[in-house]
Amino acid sequence: MTSPRPRAGAWLRVAGLLAAIVLLWLALREVVWADFAAVLGRARWGWLVVSWICILLAPAVKGLRWRFLLAQGEDSPGWWRLTAILAVGQLANVVIPARAGELTRSYLVGRERPGGMGLVLGTILVEKVLDGLALLGIAGGLALTMALPGWFGTASLAFAGTLALIAGLVVALTLARGPLAAWSRRLPPRMRRLAEAGLEGVGALREGRVLVPATLSTAGIWLLGLASNYVLFLALGLPTSVSAALLLLVVHYLAVLIPGVPAQVGLFHYVTVLALEVFAVGPELAMPYAVVLHGLIYGTIIAAGAVAAPALSLDLGGLPGRLRALQAPGKGGSAP
Repeated sequence: MTSPRPRAGAWLRVAGLLAAIVLLWLALREVVWADFAAVLGRARWGWLVVSWICILLAPAVKGLRWRFLLAQGEDSPGWWRLTAILAVGQLANVVIPARAGELTRSYLVGRERPGGMGLVLGTILVEKVLDGLALLGIAGGLALTMALPGWFGTASLAFAGTLALIAGLVVALTLARGPLAAWSRRLPPRMRRLAEAGLEGVGALREGRVLVPATLSTAGIWLLGLASNYVLFLALGLPTSVSAALLLLVVHYLAVLIPGVPAQVGLFHYVTVLALEVFAVGPELAMPYAVVLHGLIYGTIIAAGAVAAPALSLDLGGLPGRLRALQAPGKGGSAP
């Protein structure tokens, strides 16, 4: 009998492709191609390179933050290796439906230490909370200083509700760590290691030596995103605005949370046009900006992941099968 999981994955890919086509059409329908070409033709390459360097540095700082969150384990991988694992995870998010990057990161660390999968999943929850708080801080600041469209408020409120649930889970697991750790001793050895490591990862911020550097590196990640967006305004001759660069940061982060759209094609471009419309930037300027920024971000992700995989002795072609095996009943703990 055919397994429903591959069939569901196929339907998700088809739905994502159709969504990408529709959203790309919506973003392109008002573009005047002569104006589009003129914007790209007068691009200033020096600023383009600076924008790309900011994009290139962001995964390195994310790897540093992840290293801080995993610091309590003596056998945790080093910063360079974690950055490589993160690069492969980002690539998996681009090419595999349903955002498989988090599971990929868990699998790769789980190959190297017992209970590594649980530890990584715990730290990923903490990462989501840190990034979510940064996003809500930016969104709140924008709401206090300028008029924002209704769709932005609706999306921000929905995200705030989701973040509250995740943050509540992290706090509850941290406060109940002792009783949960005692209960986990009743589990089979493999599941016990997974549970104990997961609790360790979720509780990473309890220590000041982790909280401060993790918070500072989170600020660094968002500042690099802000700098990349702003410098690209300079590169393409768009009106420069810190508020516009911040709004783009928020809407791009929210768009990435929508699964199934391959490499965010169409969706990324559509939300970019919508966001810049708030600042009276028409599609003839917004669309070239979206195309260049999307190419810089996702080109870097694909190239970095493709380079990192051989360094980790990972066969990218066999990765989807391994991830499906991990999701099968009875799987978990450390990866083979």
